[in-house]
Amino acid sequence: MVQYFSKVFDELWVLPVYKHVFESKSNSFAPFSDRMAMATICFSDIENVKIKEIELLVFNEWCGKDGRPGSVDLLHYLRRNFGEHEFSLVLGGDTFNDLCCGKWKESEFLLGNVEIHVVDRPAVELTERVSQGNIVYHRVEKLRQVSSTLARRSCVGHDMSKMQEFITLPVAKYICDNGLYMN
Repeated sequence: MVQYFSKVFDELWVLPVYKHVFESKSNSFAPFSDRMAMATICFSDIENVKIKEIELLVFNEWCGKDGRPGSVDLLHYLRRNFGEHEFSLVLGGDTFNDLCCGKWKESEFLLGNVEIHVVDRPAVELTERVSQGNIVYHRVEKLRQVSSTLARRSCVGHDMSKMQEFITLPVAKYICDNGLYMN
């Protein structure tokens, strides 16, 4: 997917999540520093892809405030600190559906104030919002039924052949060398 969108945008920023808004999902993540390293390993050969730790900066700026920062806070931070850039969100169909259902902080603001690129994922029925011109739908033919959850589950037991169905060999080696996703 990153390879595909590197051709859509002049520059593609990959922003690994620092702390997931849903506590149940945060517990299944490798430490942030490892996820930054894996993203760097995975995408280092794509010239216009930049791995940024902006989620960490937003989280640190947010400390002491009520609740947790959401994507809307990330967008405000990006616009405030990198105003020379135009930002878009790239979302899988399932995540876009969550946004449309109001599961995100200030969902309607995001839906109306940022360009959103939605990737059609197999087995996910998309919420159509055709009335808004800032939503662009993409069908990436080479994208198979994959998710970060499936990728993490493939790592249990560190079976390289199983892991390589979802992740690159260098990332699989990093996971094994650092004892990540053991169970």
